[in-house]
Amino acid sequence: MPTRRDLLAAAAALPPVLAETQTHLFSTAELTLIRDLADTIIPRTDTPGAADARVELHIDQAMKSRPATEVAGFRRGLKAAAAALKKGKSHAALLTELSTAQSPFFKQLKDLTIDGYYTSKEGLAGELGWHGYTAQAEFRGCTHKEHQS
Repeated sequence: MPTRRDLLAAAAALPPVLAETQTHLFSTAELTLIRDLADTIIPRTDTPGAADARVELHIDQAMKSRPATEVAGFRRGLKAAAAALKKGKSHAALLTELSTAQSPFFKQLKDLTIDGYYTSKEGLAGELGWHGYTAQAEFRGCTHKEHQS
């Protein structure tokens, strides 16, 4: 029977669950753009990508606790990105340009994408192969012959 401490440790290791019915900070169009940009940063390969991990929901949730000025700056970045994409620039070209220019919007988007992805099931289990702590029936200690008593 697991102890309360074991259950709390396991719960702390789980990523937050974002309900589909919760209210969003960003509009549907903004969330779609965030998803597409995040998926360009971490695309699907032989492991899931940012879109598979629904990183846009993590970013939406994370930005809810940020100051209004920071949210406004992020929105300006999204608006500029949308305008550049409408002019025919590809997602990859846009992100490369923003990265080269050391754009604060790009840094924030990239950081939030990485945080969201690697705290999701897709990032933790799918890419990193982490499946949580497993209990051992016994602890044998060091198995090196020279350390045996």
